[in-house]
Amino acid sequence: MAQQADLLGIGEDDDALVGVQPAELLSDDELEPVSDNKGFAPVWKVGMEVEVYSRSKDRWIAAIVRKIMSENGIDWVQVYYKNSTQMKDVRGDSDDIRMPLIDSGSSLPVHQDRDGKSSRRSHGKGFVSILHKVSTISKQVESGLYLLKRVASVVHRMAAAEHSHVASVQKILEQERQKVKDKVGDEMARCTEAWEATEELLANQLQKRSEMATKLEQKISVPLTQFYNDAELKRKIIIKDEKKYGVEMNRAKLGVQKNLRNCQKLINSCIAAKAEEEEKKKSPQGKKPKKKFGGIMSWA
Repeated sequence: MAQQADLLGIGEDDDALVGVQPAELLSDDELEPVSDNKGFAPVWKVGMEVEVYSRSKDRWIAAIVRKIMSENGIDWVQVYYKNSTQMKDVRGDSDDIRMPLIDSGSSLPVHQDRDGKSSRRSHGKGFVSILHKVSTISKQVESGLYLLKRVASVVHRMAAAEHSHVASVQKILEQERQKVKDKVGDEMARCTEAWEATEELLANQLQKRSEMATKLEQKISVPLTQFYNDAELKRKIIIKDEKKYGVEMNRAKLGVQKNLRNCQKLINSCIAAKAEEEEKKKSPQGKKPKKKFGGIMSWA
């Protein structure tokens, strides 16, 4: 590219390489291919007379465009040679196809040999080769300029696309932010309503529990407290009465103990009398038993 710029006598940073100022960049629609003598990429049409370069024969051969095809973004031109059924596929942007030139090798006079075969003159063949090389160099220079212009245009479109993409992303982000804001607002309103409903429910429950506690106090706690107070009073009375009758109970206890002792003495006297009576029965008749019961029953 630098060599092509040197050939033209301009610098690599010169605006002439692009042909327009940065604000005047062309779009793809404006970069249409034009004819071979005026632009960089010729426009081929079905039925158009063209010249195809034969590398095996090293010369241009007249042909007619039969079909135009496109494959993977590449244009192909199918041609067939004049006065022949042979066909050939050539890339549309190739240097091997061009518009007919007046002084090209395909229009040079034909020389008849003695054997009847036709051939091109040798000087015409060399001239065709020179023209092909010059045309190739010219197309390379023009293609370089065209490439610079196209690259600048593509960069301009890329920048515009990036600006558009950034703007669209910002718009989408703003829309999403608004959606989130609306959603959060709805959620806050819903949460506030739920909180208020919860507070009301808790207040009602507390009121019911307060009423229940009051009823329990009136129906259970107060009667139980009264019953406890009455029972405590009765217990104190009983304790007082118990102390009052304690002395009499002690006296009665002493009397019972004394009577028990007397009863024991009486039992012992009875046992002794019975034993004496049995001895009396066993003893002789003449003897009298001694009197031993004197004063035993005097306690009664």
